[in-house]
Amino acid sequence: MRTLLFILLGISPFWTYSAHLVGGQIEYLCLGSNNYELKVRIYRDCFSALGADFDDSVSVAVFNGDLSNPFLVRQIFLQPNGQAVQLSNQTTNPCLQAPPTACTEYLDYTTTTVLPPSPAGYILSHQRCCRNATISNISAPGTWGNTYTIEIPANDFNCNSSPVFQNVPPVVLCIGNDINFDNSAIDPDGDSLYYSLCSPLHGGSQATPAPIPSTPPPFTPVPFITPYSQTSPLPANPAISINPNTGLISGIPNLIGQFVFAVCVSEFRNGVLLNTYRRDFQFNVVQCTSNVALQVTAQQDLGVNTTCNGLTIPFSQTNTGASTFLWYFGDTNNPNSTSTDPFPSYTFSDTGTYIVSLVINRGTLCADSSWEEYQVNYPLNPEIVVSGDFCSDNQQLIATATGNYGPDAEFRWQLNGVNYQGNPLNIPPLPSNGPFQLNLEVKDFRCTASTQTNIQLYTRPELNSIVPTAEACLPYAVEFRDSSFAQTPLSHFWDFGDGFTSTDPNPIHTYNTAGLFTITHTVVADTGCLATLTDVFSNAIRILPKPRAGFSIDKTLSNYFQAFFTVTDSSSSDVVNWVIDMGDGTQYSNSPSFIHTYRDSGNFIIRQIATNDLGCTDTFSIQVRVQPPLKLYIPNAFSPNSDGNNDFFFVRATGFVQFHLQIWNRWGEKTFETNNPNMAWNGQKNNLEGDCPIGVYSYICEIEFEDGSTESRIGAITLFR
Repeated sequence: MRTLLFILLGISPFWTYSAHLVGGQIEYLCLGSNNYELKVRIYRDCFSALGADFDDSVSVAVFNGDLSNPFLVRQIFLQPNGQAVQLSNQTTNPCLQAPPTACTEYLDYTTTTVLPPSPAGYILSHQRCCRNATISNISAPGTWGNTYTIEIPANDFNCNSSPVFQNVPPVVLCIGNDINFDNSAIDPDGDSLYYSLCSPLHGGSQATPAPIPSTPPPFTPVPFITPYSQTSPLPANPAISINPNTGLISGIPNLIGQFVFAVCVSEFRNGVLLNTYRRDFQFNVVQCTSNVALQVTAQQDLGVNTTCNGLTIPFSQTNTGASTFLWYFGDTNNPNSTSTDPFPSYTFSDTGTYIVSLVINRGTLCADSSWEEYQVNYPLNPEIVVSGDFCSDNQQLIATATGNYGPDAEFRWQLNGVNYQGNPLNIPPLPSNGPFQLNLEVKDFRCTASTQTNIQLYTRPELNSIVPTAEACLPYAVEFRDSSFAQTPLSHFWDFGDGFTSTDPNPIHTYNTAGLFTITHTVVADTGCLATLTDVFSNAIRILPKPRAGFSIDKTLSNYFQAFFTVTDSSSSDVVNWVIDMGDGTQYSNSPSFIHTYRDSGNFIIRQIATNDLGCTDTFSIQVRVQPPLKLYIPNAFSPNSDGNNDFFFVRATGFVQFHLQIWNRWGEKTFETNNPNMAWNGQKNNLEGDCPIGVYSYICEIEFEDGSTESRIGAITLFR
């Protein structure tokens, strides 16, 4: 069984002329055993005011395929298959939106019929009038009808099926946008298909809108008006065309209107033409609106001041239909600086003017772009630098504005109620020391910033140095003082005349060189009222030389039995008098050399005081030691009974430097040990662990004397109670 598909205007037992037909097509599918499924599809306007609804049924006339004798073989009626389907008014460009009034719908009619193989084949047709009266590329369009036709090849013993279009045609074409419509078909038998633009066919009339049967072939082409033709059915640049191998229709319409056209699909098998499958349709070229819109936010509309806010700027944009973002920041020092963030922030490499652009949906049909110029500057950060003479008796001040601004910046000053302009500002004389508030406003780069400072004048400093007049022997410390007047801090520089200086306001200097010295005191005021003031005190300090005391001694250590020392004077030649104190109450005066004998042991400091003819003195000293006689006494008993008599065991020794005492009981247990000669044994174990029993105890006492000799004694001690 073979199935035929027809797309045409609806037909009913009571046909009315319909000025709403948009197009149609016929298809068939061979079911085997000479059975065909026929399908007719009719396209119509949804909102046609003059047209009727879809027909209750449609009629297909089957003619003999010999055009020299195209007699009627059969008349077939097809019934609606389901409900009418409204086409999407989505354009071929997903970024464009058709007007909501654009609407096309279709209805399929189907039936099954038997058509045995015929030597001439068959020509099937459906005719219906009329077309839309608003069509632009044919004359009197409302008087022209439609013929939808297809062929079944001769001797169709192989059971051929017609091609089938894969896609419904677009409801609208957007002016200025590529059609880019896939009008390809699929052939169930795998036959080769060739695509071409062809002429729509006429059928029916306003008087007989749905003739039964259809008029026999050949059918009348619908005539185009100049400059249109079947291969150029609508104005376009580039011109409309169809790829003969793929069926892709392309071209960019450049005139709004309705244009009828037809696409023919030639079906070949082994180089033999079997059938021509066609679709008659109407192109509606309209002004579409974009689904995609983009605007990079201008710098002045960001809501925050970014013109003078440093190198980092946050960017914003508004868009419709954006799915991807690609920002270009135009930073020539960083040419690869981009971002895919919808709202990025970027830090520029330097100040300047940049073209910042954004591309959305890059690489798609819905791409769009926008750009804005951005000015990048550091914050103005104005500061006021006041320089010059701040002395109230000689005002010479200049105020200079510093900061990040360009040559076109504007400067507005206000001081003491008076306005000034320009930079720098020569400050006029002020009536008092102040302070006075100086205000500054700077405008640049569409930015405004302000700052202020206080101007304080100062009374001129006065120097007052206090330098004593002195004459003294070496070494001599002199106190210098400053009582200068200044309203700002002073820096001090004292020169003491002996190669030494000081920056202390009130220094104390010790002279270690004899001579006559001039004192210089300089103060510097480097803020406020600038001044450098100097006092000079000529020959203010006289420092007298001192003699050099000195003597030599034959030794510094002796024992008690040889306690005599030889002292020889070695003081300087300017000494006129000297006294040597031997540290034991004995003194010698002006003796070049002498021998002194000490009567006791101990440490003695020998000190010389030498005096020159200026009355200046010097002192020199040496320490000597007389060792005591070497003695060691160890008692043999004691009674630690707290009666105040012989309660402790002491070792008595003189002339030693090291001491070590150990005591054991009769069982060899150590009961006491010390390295301190002033520590006694109290009769308790380790002096704190309870009383030791009455009895005899052994000891070892080891002594090292001052002369390096040692002595070790072993003995016994009896403990009584």
